[in-house]
Amino acid sequence: MPIRLAAAFLLAAASAFAGDPPKGPTEKEAKDRVEALKGAKDETSKKKAIADAAKCPSASVAEALGNITSADDWESPLRIAAAEALGEMKGLSDAAKALAKGITANEKNPDVLKAIFRAMGKVGSVTAVPALKDFASKRLPLKDEKASSDLVVASIDALVAITCKASVEALFALNKLMTETATFAKKANSLVSQKIETGLKALLPGLPKKFGGEEWIVWWDKNEATFNDDLTPKK
Repeated sequence: MPIRLAAAFLLAAASAFAGDPPKGPTEKEAKDRVEALKGAKDETSKKKAIADAAKCPSASVAEALGNITSADDWESPLRIAAAEALGEMKGLSDAAKALAKGITANEKNPDVLKAIFRAMGKVGSVTAVPALKDFASKRLPLKDEKASSDLVVASIDALVAITCKASVEALFALNKLMTETATFAKKANSLVSQKIETGLKALLPGLPKKFGGEEWIVWWDKNEATFNDDLTPKK
């Protein structure tokens, strides 16, 4: 084998073993998925279109799936499936945006809303953080035992799943809100506070063991600069 040809072969092999990042969908592939979603009429074709769309992470497909999560003419199980499909588009900010748009439309549809929050956590994009923080802060402190607690906890779980500085800041803000306004005698509020505490500990293992609110904020103010935006330590 000629030397140049051998060198080219070895270079190609090395690239393959290194694991080149997979290419995204083509414009035509994305267009086909969007058209399939729009053209689906019966439940079977809708399920198939959603499943196929999950494998095509792109802005246009994410938008189409997001529209389904808030569409009145799509039943809740299909809305949940659309949210789950968006959850497969890990790291895609357009998927996070599409999911965020479905929050308001499903405020009275808790099963779909929980699916949206789970999907936001799976996508893991910082783009979702403002919507999650806004949802929780508007409902805290909780005024009853059950009405909103499950949904608020689900939104906090999503924040914790998104490993970034913005999630930490959001959790500190929610903790401050709870400290200033909550009646901790209420079981639901205590549960939310515990969730926030557990979440902060998961995101920041170096936090002081004592949970004192202010003590943790002082620690974060002192140490924030030592972290990258994704909470990995700076070198």
